[in-house]
Amino acid sequence: MTVRSDGRRFDQLRPVVADPLFLEQPHGMVLWSQGKTRVLCTASVQDGVPRWLYRSGRGWMTAEYSLLPASTAAGPTSCGRSLPTRSFSSSRTRWCSGRRG
Repeated sequence: MTVRSDGRRFDQLRPVVADPLFLEQPHGMVLWSQGKTRVLCTASVQDGVPRWLYRSGRGWMTAEYSLLPASTAAGPTSCGRSLPTRSFSSSRTRWCSGRRG
C-alpha cells in the first residue's frame, strides 16, 4: 500500500487533538487540531434574545466564522477552504441547537 509524504496510509486520518484548556475566559471552548489545521471554537452565554423573539419561549444562538489572513494558500476569498468550513460550522451550530433547517 502506498503511503503519504507524512507516513500515513491513504485511508488513515491525521491525529486529532482537542484542547479544552487553551483559553480561560469563555464559558465553553476547545482548540481542535488535526495535522496543521487549528480551529478555535468558543461559546459564551448571554441573557436575552432579539426583540422579534421576545416572549416567544424560544432561545437564540449566534455563530461566527473567520479565517486569519493568509491562513490558506488560496486565500479566503477564492475557492479555498473558507466556504466549505463556514457551511460545516453553520450546520454543526444548527445540529447542536436542535434545529434541522
